[in-house]
Amino acid sequence: TDDLIGRCTLEGEEPRAPRASWYAQRYRIVQEANDLRIVDIDGTERPLSSEPPTDQRQKFLNELSSRKEWAVDRIKQHFGLREHQHLSIERGERKKVAGNSVEAGLRKLFKKDFTSDPMRYIEIYEEALDLEQEVFEEKAQDQWSLSPDQVTGLFKLVSTQPKGYTNFSIKAIKNLLPHLEAGMTLPKAKETAGYIEEEVDDTLNRLPLPDEVVPNLTNPIVKKALFEVRRVVNAIVREYGKPKKIVVELGRDTKGSARERDEMLRRNKRREAERERIEATLREGGIPHPSGTDVLKYRLWEECDRQCPYTGRMIGFQQLFGPTPEVQIEHIMPYSRSLDDSAANKTLCFIDENANKGNRTPFEHYGGDPDKWEEFLVRVSRVKDFRKRRKLKQKNIDLGECISRQLNDSRYISKQVRLYLRTLGIPVDVTRG
Repeated sequence: TDDLIGRCTLEGEEPRAPRASWYAQRYRIVQEANDLRIVDIDGTERPLSSEPPTDQRQKFLNELSSRKEWAVDRIKQHFGLREHQHLSIERGERKKVAGNSVEAGLRKLFKKDFTSDPMRYIEIYEEALDLEQEVFEEKAQDQWSLSPDQVTGLFKLVSTQPKGYTNFSIKAIKNLLPHLEAGMTLPKAKETAGYIEEEVDDTLNRLPLPDEVVPNLTNPIVKKALFEVRRVVNAIVREYGKPKKIVVELGRDTKGSARERDEMLRRNKRREAERERIEATLREGGIPHPSGTDVLKYRLWEECDRQCPYTGRMIGFQQLFGPTPEVQIEHIMPYSRSLDDSAANKTLCFIDENANKGNRTPFEHYGGDPDKWEEFLVRVSRVKDFRKRRKLKQKNIDLGECISRQLNDSRYISKQVRLYLRTLGIPVDVTRG
């Protein structure tokens, strides 16, 4: 059961991912690539290069993706290290690095079919990991047209995988991977993915004063809400003891004229129809169970006419949805500075260019070179959404807009309430009533 498996440390209600999952193993080898250092005789360290033509990092990942393990001596030989050089992992006297044994097994089992559509077979494998063999065999024939030998091979592959669980859920790993693939450290990837590290004291049986928990609590509306939450929750704890879980239900926004509400309903219907169309297209493209992120990626892909607005490079389907994506969702105005997570502030960008852009606006990134900025504006003019075009051309972050959005967005209040309640050391969910 999930209780025995344990909960994800980032997504509190999600079960931890099994080490046998492709996602867990991809996460591990990407971490290996990011952490690995080549050490010279004087102690100087450098990471694996990620620039062509050598691109040691990608070669390292490719090798680990196609084998169960890789001996340290062979890794050094592969990179042409001199006698006086060694790898940082040798300090712990490691003799080998575990690869992605799931992917290695899938490559061997499905051969060219896996190469042409890897995510299809990865998702099939993940189903085999979750389902009873009898149920899976029925789906394998009806839904995926797998041969009996392939089904047997899949379950043999499952049985040979490592046991146990990681600290993170598959949901969290999927959110972290694009940032780790870009070379970010784990703390930076967590921050970029929207995970905030919190110190949780399991011994707390009462909510402390909000000012002691929530940093920079200056918004009077939020402050009043948190004090009211504290009064109610502490009264409940005194009477009934600390609960196992808290669900915060936010009231629906009922403001607006009848015309505005009708327009909102029409807009929601259009969005739902668009989502259904995109999901059908993605299923045809080999993604059996498109996620919300998959749908958003496809929508942004259409919006920018399949061209990266930052580099001008065309974006292929596999570059966006393949097992090792080269393109990711990007905040035009850096989220850490604007707190703008709206659709109007999101587009697509190649991972390497997004890493170069960093925490800057497009103008801060390109504006120093008039020619590059002009080329960028030409590409932006092709973006279909006028709000997106305006955002991409914007030279400065509008702090007034940020503050207004933060004050009026119930998601901001719910986030602060959730963070505050989690000081009790129990899971907290926020839902809309």
